[in-house]
Amino acid sequence: RDIPDGTSNTIFWTERLAYCQEYPSYAANHWASGSGYDCPVVGAPWPTPGWGHGAGLGNSPNIVPQFNVTNYLKCNFYWPSSAHTGVLIVGLGDGSVRLVSQGVSQPTFNIAMVPNDGLTLPSDW
Repeated sequence: RDIPDGTSNTIFWTERLAYCQEYPSYAANHWASGSGYDCPVVGAPWPTPGWGHGAGLGNSPNIVPQFNVTNYLKCNFYWPSSAHTGVLIVGLGDGSVRLVSQGVSQPTFNIAMVPNDGLTLPSDW
């Protein structure tokens, strides 16, 4: 598939707690299992059908990365989450791993999630 924004500028994978809210997220390991239940629930679907089994969040994601999660009852299992202090681990399309700082804005994070929006990542990336 084409990734016009570039693989080094596109998030393919994000860290996420396995337990958020009062029940385990069944999608926590489904990227590997291939069952299709709940995946992909983080990220924007590719512009053509057939990628992943779930509906995704649309071509204009509104994803809120969650940092410093200390109470699993207060996190959203559909969004990236981290118990690390001030960072979230993401995997980019070129195979590199990046620590995203808590200072990243929500719009910047969402730009990085969409492979074909044509937007340049702002300086807080």
